[in-house]
Amino acid sequence: MDNPRSTVVDRRELEKLAVDGVIHYGGGGSLTTFAGGSFAMNTFGATPISTILPRFLHLRLEQNRSHAFQSVLDLLAAETAQPDIASSRLISCLYESLLLYTIGLTQVAPRLRKRDGLAAMSDKHLSKAIQAMRSGLEKNWSVESLAREARMSRSAFALKFRTVLGQTPLEYLTQWRMYKQVQ
Repeated sequence: MDNPRSTVVDRRELEKLAVDGVIHYGGGGSLTTFAGGSFAMNTFGATPISTILPRFLHLRLEQNRSHAFQSVLDLLAAETAQPDIASSRLISCLYESLLLYTIGLTQVAPRLRKRDGLAAMSDKHLSKAIQAMRSGLEKNWSVESLAREARMSRSAFALKFRTVLGQTPLEYLTQWRMYKQVQ
């Protein structure tokens, strides 16, 4: 690990030193691997992930990373070292996997599960109602009919939906209808 008193170096300056995707910089300390990227996401119905994730994330090798996370890093390194015809798509999928594992490996996961579309879609009851709404936008849904789709009582469904998504089922439905009209 670097000394906290070291001079901060702009990433763009370091990138100028790259030879075949590898940058040699600094002294003889531990090898450090930087992985960077950007993601474009549709944030409708979900807390924008940029408000949940830390601006910079530093995962140390000695931290208990999952075997799967390390495997994705290894695959990414191998694919970028010797790219072939399918590499571009595969690298994109691997970066998406890293993002998902990162969410799970940080303290972000508990915050992400609250009031969020991802949490609702992973809930076996709420996801049924949401899928029904999305596939039947023309239907005249009521909280009661959506509760039946979710296989829950009306009151339990309404409470859980509002707790997880921060809005009522009919507010969500109205928002989804408006979103689909402008697409």
